[in-house]
Amino acid sequence: YDPITSMLYLMNDVYRIDNIKRDRHKMELLLRSLARNEATTVTNKRLKNDMKEIDDEDIDIQTVANYLDIFNRLFLTDNQKPYDTKLRSSVRVKQAEKRHLSDPSLAAALLRATPGNVVGRFEYTGILI
Repeated sequence: YDPITSMLYLMNDVYRIDNIKRDRHKMELLLRSLARNEATTVTNKRLKNDMKEIDDEDIDIQTVANYLDIFNRLFLTDNQKPYDTKLRSSVRVKQAEKRHLSDPSLAAALLRATPGNVVGRFEYTGILI
């Protein structure tokens, strides 16, 4: 079982959502950026900049938002709303959602993590759990 290959097959479902062909490479870069920023409140602009660091071609910020919407509709992402025990806390309003991939193994696979390079890296593996 190769999660990356499975995700590429899933990209075929992207077309079925609204019959629009999208750039698979850009979508994979966005998924990798999401994996790198797992469990953070990363902005769309930061995701866009991550993608540009790897790929010289720029992508429109609205395209990033559209891709994120598609990932959400395909249940690839599952964002966490801000939470504070106090009902009137400003955190509930000011803080952005934390971005998560639906399955931690997707994040690990997208980053090409292996047991050898994950063991002992608690700052990342703790986020996945």
